[in-house]
Amino acid sequence: MLAPLLLAAAIAASPKPSDSDICAKAEREKEGDVYVHPLERDDGVKGVLACVYVAAGRERLFDTIVDYEAYPNWNGKVEKIDVQWSSPVTADIRFDLDMVWKDTWYAQRRLHHKPEHVEWKMTDGEFKVVEGRYELIPVPGEEKATWLFMEQYMQPDMSVPGFVERYFAEKASRQLLEEIRDETLRRLE
Repeated sequence: MLAPLLLAAAIAASPKPSDSDICAKAEREKEGDVYVHPLERDDGVKGVLACVYVAAGRERLFDTIVDYEAYPNWNGKVEKIDVQWSSPVTADIRFDLDMVWKDTWYAQRRLHHKPEHVEWKMTDGEFKVVEGRYELIPVPGEEKATWLFMEQYMQPDMSVPGFVERYFAEKASRQLLEEIRDETLRRLE
């Protein structure tokens, strides 16, 4: 019960543009690119805010996000996934990843708030920090369209120059949102 409060406090502590600011900027790229904005917490942990338009309703998009067993089929970084425990409102998951510098892993606890958002925090692994959230925001005036908004902080468990860390965080976030969007649309076919 305390974990969601700690996660919310950590996310709220970082200065950032509002969700609507992010989506307004992404509006210009509605059918294309992911909008990414770099973040940095007071403790130096790098993160990103990202948003992409998805031509699908929130329920469909949410279902793609929480279908963890399917991640290795469509997510280019996930080599293996182990859903250790899952319910409609939470899941404990281990991700084995193929990263640029090495194969690595982390475990997360994810909290599901269908269909509005999913939040996560690392519980174990080869990173110092992995935490964030997805927000699924209906596109005004479009019944079957959603803004997929992501805020994520990651810090590897090794020394990496800040500009390199930021580059990979932004690239990985962009790729992840593109993959979630594309998999959701593929499931609609």
